[in-house]
Amino acid sequence: MGIPGLTTFINMNPTLFQPYKLHGTQVVIDGYNLLHVLYYEYHINHRYCGNYDQFAKNIEHYFSAFSICDVKPVIVFDGGYEKDDRKLRTTLRRAQERIHLAGFISHGGSGKILPVLAEVTFKNVLAKLNISHMTCNFEADDELAALANHWGCPVISNDSDFFVFNVHGGFIPLDHLTVQVSKNSDGTKYLDTHIYRIETFVKHFKCRDVQFVPLLATLLGNDFVDGRKFENFFSNIKLPRVKSKRFTVPAKNTKMAGLLIWLEDMDSVEEAVETILQYFKKDDRDYFEKIILRSIDSYTKIVSKLQHFFEDRKAAISECDSDVKSYNGIDLPVWFLREFRLGNLSSSLFNVLVLHRVIPLCQVENMEVVNAHQCAYEIRRIIYGILLKKEQAQDNLPVEIPTETDSLAKATRATHVEEYTRIGKKLTKHCIEPCYVLPGGNSVPLLQNIPDLSNEIRTSVLFDAFGLKVCDFEEIPDELRLVLACTVVWLRSSNPKVTKEHLQGLLVSVLKLLVIEPALQEVSGNLDTELELSSDMYDLRGKIFDACSIEEIKAAKIRIDKTVRLPHHDSMCAEVVHGFAQWHACLLSAVHLNQLLLRPVPQPDPARIYNGTVAYAFCKELTLRKDPCLYVSEVLGRRTKLTEIYNNWMQFCLNLVDEDVFYSTVSTRKKGSKKGKKKDSKGKVNVVAGTSGSPSGGGDARIKKKASKGVQNQVHKSCNLSNKFSMLALSDDSASEGEIPDHI
Repeated sequence: MGIPGLTTFINMNPTLFQPYKLHGTQVVIDGYNLLHVLYYEYHINHRYCGNYDQFAKNIEHYFSAFSICDVKPVIVFDGGYEKDDRKLRTTLRRAQERIHLAGFISHGGSGKILPVLAEVTFKNVLAKLNISHMTCNFEADDELAALANHWGCPVISNDSDFFVFNVHGGFIPLDHLTVQVSKNSDGTKYLDTHIYRIETFVKHFKCRDVQFVPLLATLLGNDFVDGRKFENFFSNIKLPRVKSKRFTVPAKNTKMAGLLIWLEDMDSVEEAVETILQYFKKDDRDYFEKIILRSIDSYTKIVSKLQHFFEDRKAAISECDSDVKSYNGIDLPVWFLREFRLGNLSSSLFNVLVLHRVIPLCQVENMEVVNAHQCAYEIRRIIYGILLKKEQAQDNLPVEIPTETDSLAKATRATHVEEYTRIGKKLTKHCIEPCYVLPGGNSVPLLQNIPDLSNEIRTSVLFDAFGLKVCDFEEIPDELRLVLACTVVWLRSSNPKVTKEHLQGLLVSVLKLLVIEPALQEVSGNLDTELELSSDMYDLRGKIFDACSIEEIKAAKIRIDKTVRLPHHDSMCAEVVHGFAQWHACLLSAVHLNQLLLRPVPQPDPARIYNGTVAYAFCKELTLRKDPCLYVSEVLGRRTKLTEIYNNWMQFCLNLVDEDVFYSTVSTRKKGSKKGKKKDSKGKVNVVAGTSGSPSGGGDARIKKKASKGVQNQVHKSCNLSNKFSMLALSDDSASEGEIPDHI
């Protein structure tokens, strides 16, 4: 959370920083801070659920500068939500703000929102680059500071709490760090930045001891203390003028400056605390003394819990981890704690086990229909069942699915999982019943037994959770098994139904990133040799080279890029984006289940399968084409191996779903057809996008029904799908690229 106003105050007093040449050292980096900064700093498109291929390239570029300057990064991530719920209100507020921002973006507004698979992509790149990273049990701030002090190196973050920790190696704000490599006269390469040291702060503001800084943070408000509790105290100290000869005081930070001046007269922290307590009622003084001292200790009494893990990745779980229990007080399996510590398990799995609470992040989606995460609802229930099964059995609670007569109103947090998802634009809490029986009829495995299960059994559990059979995927390359499996789940479970054009756009994105671009990189000698590929994928690429000329592959890429660059794809259509948001929800839950089962199937890399700009542009373009299948064939090249592969993937998915699984857009292509569309005076098509009256969102939200009691009225959303200029074919720059006729 940080300290309100502290970053602004310090940035307005630049003398608190010293120039610093970063090179030849270790650094400890705040993982989630860096994750957000990297996605936003490089201005990667996030409106269409993420361009993960670009994100991965930028991460590699960022860390290449560290390598050039002999800087060894160590990344530390926050873990689960705090058990004492002290940050719950802040977390829920931010989740609600994200919903509003996502809704604003979905209507064409500007804003920044991190795509839900960005963390998976980030950690994949860290693993590829062999960059050490670990996950804390809960918040990572004190661990970052303790590790930095152990190694005598700086901390890199944007969290204002690090202005308060006594980090001996200094604190480098991410906003002050550039990755443009410079060179000394002796040839030493370095990154130019600025560093903050708490000693400079203490000297500048004439504090007698560094422990006064944690007291300052406490009185201003932090994770432990609400700063508003000290309003009576602040009303009795002198506030300085906005302009000061000694330091710059922002108009909103006179309270902070006044506190600094007041602390100059205090001989010790103990004296200052005793004086502050005089402004509270006698009955409240003991309570506030405890939380003030607890807050100060959180900055000063820090001990690393991860040090032994960085030194030995196979180290035993320490005593500090043995204190972490499940929500109902059961010890967590050692294998689970170790995998979580190594960053191989999502923090959402930890939250379910320890708190029975999870907050799936809202995406850029259509706010007028059921939230996109509902598409993966049944997968999440099975995940919850695996995590909670031992608790229910130990408490002699029933593990079977309850009958319809059971009421969720009687659900308790001891037996259910609290999910916070949106209904409309409002964050809403739901009690979710875990599922202890797989669709095939077998029980879910016990959490502690998972490492003892064979890979074959764990694979069977994974696909059974999707309602699929392993044998159906035997001919699919390992890299695509989980991707195509969750794609089938997406097609079956989407509500509103997705269109066939959604599937086509998705598969074109996969083909471009997994096949076309690596093929071109291999020819140019730039193929990433560190990527591990299955023999099936090597065979697939080999068949492409045998059957396609390099000119044909290049031409396909050029035509794909042309489609993406067509100007009418710049406009936002919430209905199209929502379909891909549902696919993301399915893949995210599939990834979490695969992690929980110790990855019986290779984990998909979002950077090698999804580019939102490509998928979105193709989906929109195909809805405007008279013959979408023919258009895709023309883009990829008629009768080429690329088209054959695409058609095979397409048919594979279609063979595993019902014929009526898609929402048909054919009526929008028929001239004069009135069914399914209604043009306004500007030629826009009004697509019916209803909302469900229940959290589960039963039924197709695109089907317009009469409003009745308990059901919300339908809302109509305009989406420009009939722009006559959108029907223009791609231009042709050379004969080798092939032509796409206007009538397609």
